Amino acid sequence: MAKHKVLSTKKLKSSLVELAREKGFEIIEKEFIQVKGLETERQVLDENAVVVFTSANAVQHAPIEEFKGKIFCISGATKKAVEARFPNSTIICTADDAAALADKIIDEEVEEVIFFCGNKRRDVLLDNLQQAGIKVKEMVVYETAETPEKLDDDFDAVLFFSPSAVNSFFKVNQLKEAAVYFAIGDTTADAIKGFTTNNVLVSEAPTQEAVIELLITHY
Repeated sequence: MAKHKVLSTKKLKSSLVELAREKGFEIIEKEFIQVKGLETERQVLDENAVVVFTSANAVQHAPIEEFKGKIFCISGATKKAVEARFPNSTIICTADDAAALADKIIDEEVEEVIFFCGNKRRDVLLDNLQQAGIKVKEMVVYETAETPEKLDDDFDAVLFFSPSAVNSFFKVNQLKEAAVYFAIGDTTADAIKGFTTNNVLVSEAPTQEAVIELLITHY
């Protein structure tokens, strides 16, 4: 019998669910957001273009075909998505969050970037780049819709992978004080802390693997 009942607000890799089960965790997966790609005009970018991605969804829905230019992106799943879709591009730098990524873009003395993002993207990267005098062409290529669901089960922990999922979850749920919330990054953790005083733990890297590792280590 599982020692701990855990909710994941995102579909996980089956291998991670099995790993957690072997360690005594029952993971229930429920999507608290839905992502829909937008119909946008196809773009032809030359090799001098500099592109920024802060989510794997943006990589998936970016309206460009072959791209051999420079890319700045979040590490983890976003980087993997870039490598898979744009194998001939050059990843200049990665970072664990948008603020750190903005700092690296500024350090590289980039003059202009194309930022592919969703309709609920955070302001930090755009604001920091513009304050540094970098021209940003923002292109919204997908929409995120919250899909809150009231839960009857009592969970020991909840895994969060985006601020949007945090907002969706807390619209109709509030767990016991002993419940622990796990966040894939600082931005998601900050969103959680806006709703609860429960313990919030942040993974060392923005990946599903790192979140599951933290879960297992904590308990």
